[in-house]
Amino acid sequence: MSETTVHRFALPPQERWFAAFVLLTHGTVHLMGFMWAFDLASPEGIGGPTLLPSNIVPGDPLAVALGVFWLAAAVAFVAAATTALVATNWLRVLAGAAAGISLIPTILWWSDAWIGAVLSSVILSVALLWPRLVRKRRGRDHSPHTEFGPRTKDSVHGNI
Repeated sequence: MSETTVHRFALPPQERWFAAFVLLTHGTVHLMGFMWAFDLASPEGIGGPTLLPSNIVPGDPLAVALGVFWLAAAVAFVAAATTALVATNWLRVLAGAAAGISLIPTILWWSDAWIGAVLSSVILSVALLWPRLVRKRRGRDHSPHTEFGPRTKDSVHGNI
């Protein structure tokens, strides 16, 4: 790999930890919807989907199908949080995919999960706009440095 392409969208350490915390927290909250749908628990404040017929109850085939989206989003957010900590270019892809998957159940459960839908929308927007944001950040500094400081042997290998 050439020096110019290695980890070109990587975050500095403080931002990586913050991103990992937000993604991991958001992912674990999705487990409440999964537990409700599969009738494993009745988390406080979680009711049925508000944009579907009100007769959907935990354990129904439709509830279970929607529970798969809750679980898939949780797993994808945990994977994105992990990639945030290891500073790979996959963070953008995984966070965007997790947010896209997350929007399905959070919109259907709007009255209970509207904050999650807003957060997923923000995460998806940042994932889609990240290359443009990085180019703007680099445009202010025309020095032969990396995005976050002088290029060193460690920064080339992802040990930023």
